[in-house]
Amino acid sequence: MNRVRWTALGAAIGLAGLMVLGSPFSASASMENSHLYGYQNEAEAPNAQEGPLVSVPGVFSLWLNQGFSMQSDGVRLESADIDLPAINATATVDGLRFGLSGSGFGWDNITVKQAAPVQNEALTISGMQASIGGQSENFTTDISTRIDVHPSENLMAGATVALGYDGATGQPSFAVSDGGAQVAVGPATVAVDGLNMGDGAFAVDAAQVVLPDAGVGVRVDGYTVADGQSNWQAFTMYGQEFKLGDVATFSDNLVVVPGPGSQAAASPGAATRFEINAGEAASANGQVVFRIDPTTGQPALALVNANATLGVAGWNLAFNGMNTGAQGTSVDSIVLTAEPLGIQAQVSGINVDATSGMTFDQARFLYRPVDQRTVAGFELVVDSTDAGYIVSTTTLVPTAAK
Repeated sequence: MNRVRWTALGAAIGLAGLMVLGSPFSASASMENSHLYGYQNEAEAPNAQEGPLVSVPGVFSLWLNQGFSMQSDGVRLESADIDLPAINATATVDGLRFGLSGSGFGWDNITVKQAAPVQNEALTISGMQASIGGQSENFTTDISTRIDVHPSENLMAGATVALGYDGATGQPSFAVSDGGAQVAVGPATVAVDGLNMGDGAFAVDAAQVVLPDAGVGVRVDGYTVADGQSNWQAFTMYGQEFKLGDVATFSDNLVVVPGPGSQAAASPGAATRFEINAGEAASANGQVVFRIDPTTGQPALALVNANATLGVAGWNLAFNGMNTGAQGTSVDSIVLTAEPLGIQAQVSGINVDATSGMTFDQARFLYRPVDQRTVAGFELVVDSTDAGYIVSTTTLVPTAAK
C-alpha cells in the first residue's frame, strides 16, 4: 500500500464531497425530503441536534458536528458524520482540511463502520470497521471485521480478522482474535476456542478432539507458540467408561500432563473412578488418583471417598469413606457384623498419620446373644474427648424365658 494510492483515494472522496456541497439542487432536495432520511426520529441520527447539512435520500447524509473554521492556509472542518445507507455504513471524518492557495487537502482521521451485520444461513459479517490516518500519521490504516460461518450444525467457525498498515514503518500486519470452531469429522468432533494469532505468536485457549460414541477424547489447554517455542498448560486424555465384563467398571478416566511452562509442570497425574462388583461376596467403589510429587519427584497414590464391603451370609465387614494419601489415612467408619454370634462392632472417625498414630472419634461394641433370652448382653462405648478416651458400658437385661 503506497502513499500515492491513499492520496488519490482521499482526493476522490474530497472531490465528491465538494461537488455535493456545491450543488444547490442537492441541498434543496435534502430540505424538501427530510422525511426520507431513513431515521424514525432525530435521536437516531449521528447528530440529533440538527438535521443533516446535505442529503441524497438512500445514498448519503452529512452532519457537521462542529462546523467550519477559517485558517491562514484554508478551511478546516473539525468533525463530520456521514450516513451511507447505500453501502450499509457510517463514517466520521476528523480534521478535514481544504487549502485555498493550492496546498491541497488532508484529514486527521477517517473512520468507516458497518451499520448493521450482513448475514445469511451460512455466513455472518459484523463489526466491520476501517480507520485511515491522515498525512501526519503517514496514512496508517487499520481494518477489522468479525466473520462467522455456520452452514450447518456440523460446521461452525468464526473469528475477528484485522489487517493493518503502519505508516511509520511501511509494514503490513495481520491478526486473528477470538477465533473458535466446532467441526464434525466422521465419528470425531473437533472444537477450538480462544484462537489468537499475530506478530509471530499463536495461542489457543482450548482445543479438543472427542469421539462421542466411544466416550474418549483429548484436550489441550493454554497452547502457545512464541519465538519458535511451543508450550501448553495441560494436555488431558479422557475416557468416559471402560468395563471388564460385569465385574469392574472404570469411569471418568483422566490422564493429565502439564506443560513445561505451567506451575504444575513437574506434577503429571491420572485419575479414575472404579466400581467392583463380585456379587454378595465383595463390592467396592471410589476414586484412585496418581500423581508425581513435584517436590520429591516420587510417585504418589491416593484413594478418594472409597467404600468396600466383604461378606458372606450373616458375616459382613464394611469400610466407608476411606481416603488415603501423603498426609495419612482417614476412614469415616468401619462396621463389623457377625449375626451368628450376635456381635456388631463399629469404629468411626478414624485417622492414621505419622505424627499422632491412630486415633478415632468413637468405638462401639454390641453383644446381643442370639436365642439366649436368659443371657445378658451388653454395649461398650469408647468416646474420644479433650481429656482422653472415656469408656462407658450398658448392660442389656435379658427377657425372662416363657
